[in-house]
Amino acid sequence: MVEIRKFEIEFVERTRELLLNYNGKYRFSNLINCTLGLIILPYENISSTDVWQKNVDEIDSLPSFKLIKFKPIQRINKNKTIYYPNTLEIFLKKLRNGFAHQNIVPINSEGSFTSIKIFNKYGNEIDLDVIFTENQLKEFSLFISNLYLSESSA
Repeated sequence: MVEIRKFEIEFVERTRELLLNYNGKYRFSNLINCTLGLIILPYENISSTDVWQKNVDEIDSLPSFKLIKFKPIQRINKNKTIYYPNTLEIFLKKLRNGFAHQNIVPINSEGSFTSIKIFNKYGNEIDLDVIFTENQLKEFSLFISNLYLSESSA
C-alpha cells in the first residue's frame, strides 16, 4: 500500500534532516536555502492556532536573534500608517518578503560569512530589520519546522 502524505509535511521533514545533518562546504548557504523553504512553502498553510498569533515578544521558546526593527506596516493611507500586530505569523510574512525581494546582506568577519541581515521595506520604509548568526538561524529554522510538524500532527 502506498502512503500518501502532504508534500508540505514531507518537505519540512526533509529540510529538518538537512539542517541537522548537512556538513558540506556551504553550510551557511544551505541553512539560508532551508530557512527560505521553511518560510515560504509551509507558511501558506499555517493555521490560526495560538502560537502563530502570539506577539513575538511573548513567545518564550522563540530562539534568540538580533531584532533591530519589527514594526510591520499593513498599509499607508493618506499619510497615516496602519500597522499589523507583531505576531509570529506577520514576522514570517515580512521575513519571507525580505528574502523574496533579495533584501539580504551577508555579514563577514575576517573573510568568513558570520551572520546574515534580512530586512523588508514597505515603500521606502523598513518595517523589519533582523540579524541572525549561523547558529541563531539554524535554531530559528528548527523552531519553525517543529511548529509546522506539531501542528500537522494535531
